[in-house]
Parts: sequence; C-alpha cells; structure tokens
Amino acid sequence: MKFTCIIVDDEDPARQLIESFLKDINFIEISDSCNSAVEALNILNHKNIDIMFLDINMPKMDGLNFLKTLKNPPKVIITTAYRDFAVEGYELDVTDYLCKPFSFVRFLAAINKTINRIKLENTLQNSNIKTKTPEITNVNPYVFIKSDKKSYRIDLNSILYIEAVGDYVKVITTDKSLITYMYLKDIEKLLPSNSYPRVHRSFLVSISKIDSIEGNQIIIGKNRIPIGRNYKGNFMSLLQKIT
Repeated sequence: MKFTCIIVDDEDPARQLIESFLKDINFIEISDSCNSAVEALNILNHKNIDIMFLDINMPKMDGLNFLKTLKNPPKVIITTAYRDFAVEGYELDVTDYLCKPFSFVRFLAAINKTINRIKLENTLQNSNIKTKTPEITNVNPYVFIKSDKKSYRIDLNSILYIEAVGDYVKVITTDKSLITYMYLKDIEKLLPSNSYPRVHRSFLVSISKIDSIEGNQIIIGKNRIPIGRNYKGNFMSLLQKIT
C-alpha cells in the first residue's frame, strides 16, 4: 500500500533533503513539493493527500496558522528549525515534530509513527467504532464539561485521554485541557466504552488517538499513559477485536 505526501517549505534545500530521504522509502509517493502554504492549499483542495511535511516559518502564512485553517488536514509532520513551537504543534494533533537538521533515522521514525496512526484509524473506521460516526445509540458525539464556572462543549473526537486526579478529572483534548469536579466513573458512563476504554484506574484513552503501545504504556503524542494490570486483559482483547 502506498501513501501520498506533499512537502511544504519555502527553502529549496529543505525540500530537496526530504525528497532525497523519500527516494529510499518505497511506500511513500511525493504528490507535490510546495514553497508556500497558499500553493499547498490549492493542492489539498484537489487531491487526496495522506501526509504533509510542513515547515513553520514561511512567508505570507506560517505553517501552524495554515494548519489551523484546514478542516480535514492530512497527517502532519512538522519540519522546522524552531523548537519553541513543539507544544503548539502537538495541540494541533501533528503526528511528529522534526527539528532541522534531522537525520534519516529520525525521519524514518516519524514516517513509521505516522503510517501506524493512519492504519489504526482506518481499522477503527472500518470497524464502525470511530467516534466521528458513533454506532452506539443514546450517545451524543459531544459532552459538556463544567470548568471555571463555564460549561464547555467537548467533541468526543477531540479527546486524547481523561485522567482522574482525586475528586476531579482532567480532560485532555487536541486543543485544550480542562479540570472538572467529577468522578472518572461518571464521565466514563457518558462515553462509548469501545472507543474510550479504561486502561488504568485513573485513565480513559481515546482508541483513535493512540500512536503506539510500548510494554505497559500507551503513547499519544508526547503523553505516556500507563496500562493497569487489572485492565490490560480487557484492553488487549478490545484491540484484537479491532485489528
């Protein structure tokens, strides 16, 4: 199976480096190489792209602001000389953040991580449990969370994971972190269990946001969520059903 990509960077040497790396990766096909966000937008509006290599510092519109304008972006790997924007990048759900200059080994690791995420999401979609099209009746595609005297609407598809902190829960999404006075078991009842399983006495995770599983830890972006011994069996059984 081949995946298509575009390269978005205003510097010729940077684009050429990525192109040279991709020559040795036969399952990635370069659709286009762009020197601006405006040029990339035209391509994304006319082609199906799986992966976008995106620079941050570009004229007219920087990479992160460009990403914010996209309703359904491809999977994004940031390639930049600026380390200071990593947190903002992950909040926008990029799959990896490469700081220039990066090696082929680091580049390949980002590719593998991204491909694994694409495959996992495709599997979930084919299994009809992805939260964009919930199959479970009486479950809304959103919940309201009260925090700081406000009620926030949280789309289920934006949730990364939920953590119990004493008598509170912390809801981590792609764009915010909220703390609310609520028990984990109560918010668990609001979510489809096949898509947001409890993996630890203190954690619920979004299956569709998992990047990888390493031993007894779930990796979501830069976050590492422990898998509790009493929950591991059910969680692994759920993954086997999905795959």
